[in-house]
Amino acid sequence: MKFFQNDGIGPVRGLLSIDHLIFTLVGISLIVLFLILTRHFDQIKIKKTIRILFWIVFILEILKIVWNLTIRENAGLNQWVPLYFCSLLIPALGLAGYGNKFLEKLGLSFMFYGGIVAGAMFVIWPTSALPEQPLLHCLTFHTLFYHSASVAIGLLIVIRGYFTPVIKDIIPYSIIVVTFCIIAYIFNLITGSNLMFISNDNGMFPLTLATTIFGVLYPLGITIVQTFGTFFATFYIYKLICLIHNGKGNKSL
Repeated sequence: MKFFQNDGIGPVRGLLSIDHLIFTLVGISLIVLFLILTRHFDQIKIKKTIRILFWIVFILEILKIVWNLTIRENAGLNQWVPLYFCSLLIPALGLAGYGNKFLEKLGLSFMFYGGIVAGAMFVIWPTSALPEQPLLHCLTFHTLFYHSASVAIGLLIVIRGYFTPVIKDIIPYSIIVVTFCIIAYIFNLITGSNLMFISNDNGMFPLTLATTIFGVLYPLGITIVQTFGTFFATFYIYKLICLIHNGKGNKSL
């Protein structure tokens, strides 16, 4: 099937095209559908959902690696090694689903503070999908499902009260993000790759802004942004939503 071949089906239309609109609308629809179907889930069902989703994305990632190594033309380390900010959802789900209390906290922290913002940004602006392959392509479908799931599971654990965000979550969140940033940077130095886009901006906006701001300190700067920027942005948006929601509740009394 052409869907699984290197070129996929149809032309590569890129961003700001009809394919881009369809990609984003389908992603939003998947997130909304997931939240509707899980709206009555209790703690046990959410735990089970996290474990199931872990195995789904883990198996899909293995299949993606196999596809890149056997079918994709000129596939380098950047294309198949699963070590990007969004990729941290996989170990995060594993830690949250099977880890002890400390490891579970690491996983849940990333799922909320990192998974939602990273997944949402990609669903809205799929920079490494549509500019490289058509909408009807196995990799496009994979990344659409993956990033939609990242947003959906992050929202579920908070909406259903499975995870309650607090400011001290910065500690476990920093541990998981900084650890993988260091691993990626060392790997990049050895192999010449650019995993987690931590060695250079790859010419992609808004990463180019980080280069402009931090210059030669880009690796350190992008680590700080990925860690503290995503955390505080997500945390204070959450607090603002809670404030608005509680305000409406008080007015109705």
